[in-house]
Amino acid sequence: MASLEDTLTAAQERRDRWHRHVNVCWAPEDRVSDYKSVHPKFGMFGSINTKEACIAERGDFHSYMFTWMIHVFP
Repeated sequence: MASLEDTLTAAQERRDRWHRHVNVCWAPEDRVSDYKSVHPKFGMFGSINTKEACIAERGDFHSYMFTWMIHVFP
């Protein structure tokens, strides 16, 4: 298993992007299938990005999720 230092060095060499997930609207229980739709409204890749729009769709809005990150794939 790689150390944190090795992982960060490899990420920098690949020029991975540090980023945050912001303005995320999670779907209500009866609409979670939307996450996998071609044009999702909800989730990390959803089109809803305001609290007002999220509330109107009965979603759960978060102005930010987690903190700064990079994705590491094996």
